Amino acid sequence: MPWEFNFYVHNQSRFRHPLRKFHCAAISKNGHHCKNTTVIGEPFCWVHLLYQHHLRIKTSTIAGAGQGCFAMDKQRPAGTVVFRAGEQIIHYYGEIIDKRTLNERYGRYTAPYAVELTKNRGGGGEYEDAALDRSAAACINHPRHANEANCRFALNQARTEVRIMATKDIRNGEELFVHYGDQYWRGRNGPAHHTTTYV
Repeated sequence: MPWEFNFYVHNQSRFRHPLRKFHCAAISKNGHHCKNTTVIGEPFCWVHLLYQHHLRIKTSTIAGAGQGCFAMDKQRPAGTVVFRAGEQIIHYYGEIIDKRTLNERYGRYTAPYAVELTKNRGGGGEYEDAALDRSAAACINHPRHANEANCRFALNQARTEVRIMATKDIRNGEELFVHYGDQYWRGRNGPAHHTTTYV
């Protein structure tokens, strides 16, 4: 069943589009590319996301938040550390768009899945938007309380990629939480979004 992203303001749809499907980027044990496809969890299918990257996407512990991203290692007992503080967890994958495309989609409102990569003095810049190219990292929710955040966004020096880094030891079965920043919440008055399946 296809998935569709819908961003709307005051109950009026502003940007609506199906999520894209990708072939899994993982190499299987036999040395061949995985034949599975993925829609949520890009660029990995759920099998390789779980067994190679120790992540699982499932319903968030935050009511109404939809899906969340959890540390999960099937080889270790519950409660053991999967990611150590300071360790890279995964890259934030998404569609690279410019400021004009960002504004066409979201106007003056916060883009719920976009991370700013570069800024230009002329008002331009590049963004990585996971609204349609939905990576596992895009499923990491903002915590209910600031002290619950256990990972953070980290830009590389060239500002070409975003990584998710652990800020605390994260244990098997724990949900990942990243603080979105104050600017994210300033543009959230009026808009809403959801991702649903459709026939």
